[in-house]
Amino acid sequence: MFQTRSTTSHIYNVLTAIVLILLAALSYQVLVNNTHLSTLKINSVMPLQIPEGIVPSSSDQLVIMGAEFQTLRQTKGHYQGAEFNADADAPNGKKHHVMNQLLQQLGQPGTKGPDIVKIMGPPDEVSENAEKGLHASGAPTMPGPFMDSSKANAAPMYLIYHWRGRHDYMYFKLDKDEKVEKADWYLALE
Repeated sequence: MFQTRSTTSHIYNVLTAIVLILLAALSYQVLVNNTHLSTLKINSVMPLQIPEGIVPSSSDQLVIMGAEFQTLRQTKGHYQGAEFNADADAPNGKKHHVMNQLLQQLGQPGTKGPDIVKIMGPPDEVSENAEKGLHASGAPTMPGPFMDSSKANAAPMYLIYHWRGRHDYMYFKLDKDEKVEKADWYLALE
């Protein structure tokens, strides 16, 4: 019975993560296509309710948090040209809170860069400099893979995930093996 409950719990968590990802995709389509759906309001993200007695595994929790982050990153706020949105803009708002949780889990030295992307989705930017701030440094950004073979002995690469645009963001510094060397926040603190 214990194994069945564990399997049921895992299946439930995977299905929940899939639903959250589908909701994120729907939100994205509504925003991109400027679709007007009178019966659908995407103003905030509903908290995930896990039935009592079910304890998700840590890997399931990461998948759930990653899906929630991918939904929240579609929420427009002040730094994306919309009105202030507490979920997206406020310190300790939903987006900031989820990003902090992901930073604590995925920011451990040795975490593989591709695992971060699998959980959080593609980074907003990949750069060779992030710790001093992208504005001040004029850091070059580039799309595509983190490092190709020509960059194997080059400077470390940073996976950058925006909280409030380039104003405040979280970064993962990857070594030449694409493993986390350091992870932290860059906060403008204006």
